[in-house]
Amino acid sequence: MKKLAFLLLIAFSLVGCSLEDDGPNRLLEFAEITDADLPEYFERGESYDIVVTYLLPSACHVFNGFDARQGQGENSNEIFIGVVTSYDANLTECNKEEDDLSREATLKDVTITGEVGTVYTFKFWIGQDSSGETQYYTVEVPVEDPDTTGEEEE
Repeated sequence: MKKLAFLLLIAFSLVGCSLEDDGPNRLLEFAEITDADLPEYFERGESYDIVVTYLLPSACHVFNGFDARQGQGENSNEIFIGVVTSYDANLTECNKEEDDLSREATLKDVTITGEVGTVYTFKFWIGQDSSGETQYYTVEVPVEDPDTTGEEEE
């Protein structure tokens, strides 16, 4: 009798579980970066905020964050940056209408550790070409000593 009760308890537990989830199904997608506001040069040891302009893939997408990665190699000064957006995949149509999908977000506290003379190469994700190759908007910013950049003593 105890075995029968145990089996019934397990059966009711399994029947009560639904494998279908009707809740939101958030999917992530990169947004095309159209511009980035970088200084003319960096100072070693300083932190910078980088304002990035991007296009939402649709009015249903919302900003989800940045995907920022350093290039291959321990001492690489290549930085790859993508804007990540999300949307609810359960929506069959987007009820939001928006003419301008351009937005700005700020990548905060980018700390520069390179020596004077080093060049940081920022590669901002802009999409893929027709053959599926990843395309980047590339900006190079040198690390300079602020005492020697364009100011001459009289």
